[in-house]
Amino acid sequence: MKPIMRRLPGARLALAGLLAAGLGLVIDTTPTASADGEGAATLHEATAIGAKLPRLQTKDIDDQAFDSNALDAPAAAVEAHVRKVAQAAGASADCPWSTPLRELSGVKSDDGEVDDDLVLALVNRAGSQFGRIATEEQLAGLTTLGDLKTWAGGASGQPTVYIAWSPKCPTCKKLNERLQGVLAATGVRAFAVLVNKPDDVASVRLFQERYGLPLRVLQDPDFVLGSALGAEHTPHFILVDKGGVVRYRGGLDNDLYDVMEGEEREDWLKDAIAAVSAGQPVEKTETAPFG
Repeated sequence: MKPIMRRLPGARLALAGLLAAGLGLVIDTTPTASADGEGAATLHEATAIGAKLPRLQTKDIDDQAFDSNALDAPAAAVEAHVRKVAQAAGASADCPWSTPLRELSGVKSDDGEVDDDLVLALVNRAGSQFGRIATEEQLAGLTTLGDLKTWAGGASGQPTVYIAWSPKCPTCKKLNERLQGVLAATGVRAFAVLVNKPDDVASVRLFQERYGLPLRVLQDPDFVLGSALGAEHTPHFILVDKGGVVRYRGGLDNDLYDVMEGEEREDWLKDAIAAVSAGQPVEKTETAPFG
């Protein structure tokens, strides 16, 4: 958990200082001056629950453009991306969509056996560009390149989760595996937003290597996205419906240490996603973003 100090007034600011002293660096949200010296980026007011999120435009850590108004990628773009990922895994440029994923050389270990971890990594490289994420449970339904293409582009009309995130945040590490399960099971689109200015691409790559993070990571050096999302800590989850309206902002659940059972655990984000997907009101629209 990392408090974003600039967004916390009064007593909450003092509390954040105490938390930061024990849990790591405070997120630096100071806007960076523009290259021409004409000032810093303009920050948004936090979008209220029930209000429409402003258009978010940035680049991801691979310098690919991101536009929240263009999340539903054209079929041709999905096909091109899946083919690019498949070619990197050993497929030919013109291989048929019926090609089994497990026949690709890039998903086999040195002894020639299929490695399920490599298959999953391939699937998530294809899907993360469009906000999709899979876990091992989803692999059974993804057997061919055609299946992968359909799945990768199949999030049209789904809610979107933006995650204020930092590779140096201990709570992000603690919740990483549980978060992946929620996102994969619900089928939402999800994007991580790198809201901590001192964080860099190398830190993200290291996190991905050590802990796994099959999410597209968006750059936000001036906290423009973070301010619009109303991010206050990492991780902080913001759920937006298919019309771009903010429906939930808060934590993943009430069980930071993963010790609760049965009705003790309140799956805040998962329940909110289920409600929005069903066209129902969200019972808890805001919770404390402490994981």
